[in-house]
Amino acid sequence: ATDTAEDSSRPLPEVRMAPRIDPAQLRKTKNIRITGALAFAFAFCTFSLPVYMVTTVTDPIWTADKPMGVAAVRRGAFMNSGSKDLGTGGGPPGTVGPPK
Repeated sequence: ATDTAEDSSRPLPEVRMAPRIDPAQLRKTKNIRITGALAFAFAFCTFSLPVYMVTTVTDPIWTADKPMGVAAVRRGAFMNSGSKDLGTGGGPPGTVGPPK
């Protein structure tokens, strides 16, 4: 019984209340978080789309069993070769074609 009498004589610890948060600041924080989440989602979709497209190809041209069309055959050898018939072919500036 004496223990409770001694405990009641001690002062109570000070209780500190949390500071009030401004509603405008809460809205601003919420908007920043939403904007960040949307930016992350956009970046995730943007960077994962090429991976998705490559893995879901149903009939890639390099493994197709069908013969290539006439236009594809005509373009085939020149597809990535660049253009050699236009430009300044080493002659004076403004001339077109190989030097004479």
